[in-house]
Amino acid sequence: MATSVAGPVDSHLLPRTMTFPAHASARPAEAFPASRLRSISRLEVELFDSARALPQDWDEVLPPERLFLRAAYLQALEESRPPVIEPRYAIFRDRGAVAAVAAFQLVDLSLGHTAPDDGESWSRRALRTACSIALGGVRARVLLCGNVFVSGEHGFCVGPHVDERAAYDALAAAMERLSSDERRRPDFWWMKDFVEGEVIPSPFRPLPIDAAMVLDLAPHWRSIDDYARALRSKCRGHFRRSREAASRVVRRELGSADIRRWSGHIDALYAAVLSRAQVLPSLLKATAFARFKERLGTGFSLVGYFLGDEMVAFNTRFRRGAVLESYHMGCDPKRQELSLFRNMLYDDIEHAIRIGARSVHFGRTATRVKASVGARAVPLTSGVRALSRTASLIAPFLGVVSNVVAPREELPSCAFRRSE
Repeated sequence: MATSVAGPVDSHLLPRTMTFPAHASARPAEAFPASRLRSISRLEVELFDSARALPQDWDEVLPPERLFLRAAYLQALEESRPPVIEPRYAIFRDRGAVAAVAAFQLVDLSLGHTAPDDGESWSRRALRTACSIALGGVRARVLLCGNVFVSGEHGFCVGPHVDERAAYDALAAAMERLSSDERRRPDFWWMKDFVEGEVIPSPFRPLPIDAAMVLDLAPHWRSIDDYARALRSKCRGHFRRSREAASRVVRRELGSADIRRWSGHIDALYAAVLSRAQVLPSLLKATAFARFKERLGTGFSLVGYFLGDEMVAFNTRFRRGAVLESYHMGCDPKRQELSLFRNMLYDDIEHAIRIGARSVHFGRTATRVKASVGARAVPLTSGVRALSRTASLIAPFLGVVSNVVAPREELPSCAFRRSE
């Protein structure tokens, strides 16, 4: 593939191309650092280090619900990414047409960091402490196919007429090439997240993780009052009391300029919530939310919660097809009397009903509260492959660490009346 350049251009964005057999082990000469091309079976794989270099047809294979793989989202995330996360990308072609796309993140994780949960049992506290002591000094470099900031399978998308097995073979070959290109080779490959029961492709081994909380909206709900009437009396009482507690709170959707203006408050509120996160490589700053708004338009919204002139909470929403995703949020821990967290969940449900969404995805934290508003647990599994000797020694214990970080817990029974 030839590249024509007029004037000075950042060499990081220039593509480089190479073609060699899939079984070749020697690295060919490298002209440019941004992209590389190899032939794997019928699929050609082109790799990129920057979302700015992605080809214009990147989005062609993506259905509406694959928002987190769209070039606009990836560019916004990359522009404000934490320094500990390095992005990589791959596009797979069949006779020149886009067959699949993949987004990767190189992440350094501390396997021994596990934060305590409120009300955790003594046995789980002891197990968590033992894991922290045993793995406290262990840091793992992970090549992740997916996104640490969202829940679900948002790392790889295969076109409708592409052989899935061939696509996963090409994906593994691309991950091998990416790994060999790094000065420090990753310890693990990690592919997230599969719905439990789905076949984990070779060469990954399954690793159960915490469940995602999903609320399916009934087709006949036309307003938040319809939703409330469908709740059991206990859960309807939670709804009524939460709404009354926040009666003085004003919600205001913010544009990108307002997000930047309130960035200090947003960062502080977000940090207050994430300070108790179980495993967190880093957090997003308010500048990322401003860029999401600029790049995604109506596909992203940030709502500020104000008590007088004070921002006491914020909530973000992504709209991907018929799904509303609710992830990044923050609230003032000293304002418990306002029931801010519950109200944000109810506001998400109200907004989803208003826009005609079919479901709300609430992520994986605070599962008991989310279950009480009607969300169900969707068990998830990741695919993991150990690459280094240290990783091979750790791998058999990852299930134990996963159970400490995200134990499968028994959630409250259905929040809705039997007729719903």
